[in-house]
Amino acid sequence: MQKSELPFWIEDLLTRRPYSCREPAFVHVRQDVTRERIIQIVDANEDGRELLHGACSEYLQHEDVRHIVCALACLFVMGTSADIAVVEPLLKHPQDFVCKAAKTCLFEIRRRV
Repeated sequence: MQKSELPFWIEDLLTRRPYSCREPAFVHVRQDVTRERIIQIVDANEDGRELLHGACSEYLQHEDVRHIVCALACLFVMGTSADIAVVEPLLKHPQDFVCKAAKTCLFEIRRRV
């Protein structure tokens, strides 16, 4: 799916949101806010979860690491066991904050399954 083909709400979640699942200060509060916001947005759109999930998989390969971290935050909320294989390689990403976000994302996915 090309960027221009994405609905605005998906592009907004994956490129413009200043959140992460790896924030050290007030981590649980921030994670809860991230969960609530993402669920609210995807549930307001028909096939929202499926559409966002597909876009996240693509954005994990994005050249902008901020977009990768946003995709990880979305998968933190709605990722499945099938996502473990695509998130695990990010544990060795050159940027430390991407590695931390991937680790947190994987922990949450594994906790749910």
